[in-house]
Amino acid sequence: MTTNMLKKHLILLTLTLLPLIASANEPALRSAYCAPFFNIDSLTLEPLKGGCSTAPIYAFFQDNKKYVLRYTHASQRMSFQDELTAHKAGAALGIAPEIICADPDAQYMVMPFVDGHLLSSEDIKSDDFIRLLGNTIRKLHNFSGTYPTQASTLMERISGNFKEGQKKDLAFPSSFGAQIERLLLQKPKALVPSHTDLHPGNIIVKDHTISLIDWALATFDDPFTDLCYISLTNNFSLKQEQVFLETYLEKAPTEAEWQQLSIAKSKYYLFMASIYFLCAEVPKKEQEALIDQKLAWTPIKSADEHSEKEPFVNFRTASKEEILQCGLSFYKKYLLISSP
Repeated sequence: MTTNMLKKHLILLTLTLLPLIASANEPALRSAYCAPFFNIDSLTLEPLKGGCSTAPIYAFFQDNKKYVLRYTHASQRMSFQDELTAHKAGAALGIAPEIICADPDAQYMVMPFVDGHLLSSEDIKSDDFIRLLGNTIRKLHNFSGTYPTQASTLMERISGNFKEGQKKDLAFPSSFGAQIERLLLQKPKALVPSHTDLHPGNIIVKDHTISLIDWALATFDDPFTDLCYISLTNNFSLKQEQVFLETYLEKAPTEAEWQQLSIAKSKYYLFMASIYFLCAEVPKKEQEALIDQKLAWTPIKSADEHSEKEPFVNFRTASKEEILQCGLSFYKKYLLISSP
């Protein structure tokens, strides 16, 4: 979407639509398209940076209040509707910003700007804050209203990445397919409403409250997917994991529940590996044996070292060799924690 097109949307949103929101009068909202012409040059769009989303996100002011405009590409229309559904569920629970208005056809939503900061290592030094995280995730997983089911689970995303690589004749470690089959046999006991992308860039902290953003991948999934994402992307210690799980479960975790967390972690490492192997674009015909050799012989940076950095190796800007090394790191970590 061009800047001019975005500004035209903002004419509607900032000068006409917002004053009508309180009445929730759809005919009045539709008639807003017939509003008088306004000077679009007077509107200022401020691109917002941060997080890993590829969706264009802008901030703007109206009546001295700051708002966020999130736009999604036309090819993602169906997933955008699911994102709206999940985000509204989060807002109803008080764990996501309110959606002031949204249009699935034009594929934008407007939210109040949350003047906080992304989840940081300083936040998780407090056990009370870790308990807040645990309570927040439990609220989401206990949600009983309408929630999307179309987005892929974490295991489906791993399988999808591998299948895409096979279709493009790209090289993965020779054992990769067998590892997917092994994990597919370890089915979760239940699927719950999940965010499935809870890295620190999608968690905003303000005044001891948490707002979850970017619900594009929300679906029903293994509850331990969200739990392991928070633990791994924040480098929780065993003590921090204990506090987190006890709060979420409202009891001391059993050995079986610790095992479920461990399995979810292995899926996370395999998922990260699948992304980097796909983006490394190593031709299978020539290089699969070389990948196996590198996995076995080459000193590889620990996946934990990659996880301590934000962002990880950027597959849009890094060299193919750097991307491949990152994939090998995550796969080696997967093999380490998955071994009997």
